[in-house]
Amino acid sequence: MRRDEYVEQVMQLTRSLYYVSSSILPVMQDREDAIQNSIVKGLQKCETLRDRDKFRGWITRILINECYTILRQKKRVVLAEEVPQPPPGEVDLALHDAVMSLPDRIRVPFTLQLEGYTAREIAQSVGIPEGTAKTLIREAKLALRAALADGEEVLA
Repeated sequence: MRRDEYVEQVMQLTRSLYYVSSSILPVMQDREDAIQNSIVKGLQKCETLRDRDKFRGWITRILINECYTILRQKKRVVLAEEVPQPPPGEVDLALHDAVMSLPDRIRVPFTLQLEGYTAREIAQSVGIPEGTAKTLIREAKLALRAALADGEEVLA
């Protein structure tokens, strides 16, 4: 992949990369650092990517790895004022809080699915089998239904 193609592809995925990072990292500055670091790492390695169809999963995997690297470096307790804020726009706060309370192992695949990733792309990005990705997404939906059980259906 050429660098100009890389830049074009990354620009199209900026919003999606933000949501993925926000599902892992609670602090805004850490999210921004992870996104920037993953874009730079991807740019350095973009010429090694042979299949352009796998770009989305490839850059997302780089971002996820970068997010976990930042978490390992921090190894600290999240203070109440550092709880992640919902993305800009109209957001159901109860749903946002419920999603953020999910364990990482099901929150990340679920967030990727919300961003339009296929089960195959999620599996590639997270490094798990496709069937496991589907199972984790289902677990997330069931957990959200239970957390938000106030009579309205949350997700189909």
